[in-house]
Amino acid sequence: MEAEAQCAELVSLGLVDGVITDDSDVFLFGAQRVYKNMFNQSKTVELFLQTDLERELGLDRDTLIRLAYLLGSDYTEGLNGAGPVVAMELLKEFPGKAGLHEFADWWRRVQEGKDNESQSGTKIRKQFVGAITTDDIRALIALSRKRSLKTFI
Repeated sequence: MEAEAQCAELVSLGLVDGVITDDSDVFLFGAQRVYKNMFNQSKTVELFLQTDLERELGLDRDTLIRLAYLLGSDYTEGLNGAGPVVAMELLKEFPGKAGLHEFADWWRRVQEGKDNESQSGTKIRKQFVGAITTDDIRALIALSRKRSLKTFI
């Protein structure tokens, strides 16, 4: 089991107050309080709270997991050429737990020539037509169907 998953589980069990790590993947496993740079030369420790990510950025755990699928993480390569801004726009365009599957379905329709202007007329959808490959989408969906990052806990 991954160390970050174990640490997040310790938090959920109430055995520790937070996790010391420089790996942001720990939020995907459910950590609520993360201390970074604990052992660096500057002796400046940063504290990150999941509640702040939710309140200020709208990033709850499920959204962070979907973001990791798009951007890449220790478990996924992500979509080729998708950075944080594009990934957030995609999550807004295809919201909810089924959003990535809806994205893949839309992309499949585009590749098959079965989409129409009402389905592909938004700015982010126009940006993606011709920008990503079918293989990118296949890899994303295959991984999301095989396992969820939640299964590592």
